[in-house]
Amino acid sequence: MDGFPTIAEYGGAANAYIDHPYRPYASIVHDADNVYVCLTKLPRGSFGPTFAGVMFDLNHDRADPARADDYRFTVTFDGVKASQRGNGIGGFVNFSTVAGDWDVKVSSDEFEWFAEFRFRRTLLGIPEGWGPTLGFDVAHFWVNFQGDDYHWPTLGSWDLPSQWGNATFLNSGIASYTYSFPGRIVDQRGAGIPDARLSLLASNSGVSSTAATAVAGRTAATAWTTPARSRTRFSSRRPTRPAPTRLLRKPVPMGPR
Repeated sequence: MDGFPTIAEYGGAANAYIDHPYRPYASIVHDADNVYVCLTKLPRGSFGPTFAGVMFDLNHDRADPARADDYRFTVTFDGVKASQRGNGIGGFVNFSTVAGDWDVKVSSDEFEWFAEFRFRRTLLGIPEGWGPTLGFDVAHFWVNFQGDDYHWPTLGSWDLPSQWGNATFLNSGIASYTYSFPGRIVDQRGAGIPDARLSLLASNSGVSSTAATAVAGRTAATAWTTPARSRTRFSSRRPTRPAPTRLLRKPVPMGPR
């Protein structure tokens, strides 16, 4: 892990795109003991204290504001990292983790930067057989000024788990998936087309998760392959109880840090 993604490591991963014109995105894969989340193409911005973060709602209870079971892991452009948990009153407090439980590396070029996180499975409460759904949010904070934040899901929140999406870690084959993606349909001039609906059908990309694992040493988090291998799937709408697979996103007022 060096803070710079390669095709061998993340070529077959599922990607969650952060709602910013520069189109940064998070790729997620896992091996037997660790979850890896790599944020790619983060714009350098113009504000010195900019930082990137990955949030998990371990109990997936969506309780607001963030509580002790809601973790936030961040890193600055300069590589300063922090582990935090919700304090239940609209903020986060630092907490210490066991050595080796998580790590993050950063890299950059002239225009963008990258942040590669590693989380030990046990830190996130994921059992050896995998399978759970966690609340999940990735964000680029303070891009050009304090409060200039961008998330996946599009209207995610820094301290409201009810606005986070889902990450389901699977360890068995599933025949098919249905996804809902945020966005709009536009004409050639970029104007929105009202009442338009678009359906996309996809099949195996041609690179099986088995092949990706053999190259990367990690399980590809592909959302479109069907071989019985481990992977991760994302959802960004509110779940239909009791199966927590979807999250409805609403505008969230920006609160103090």
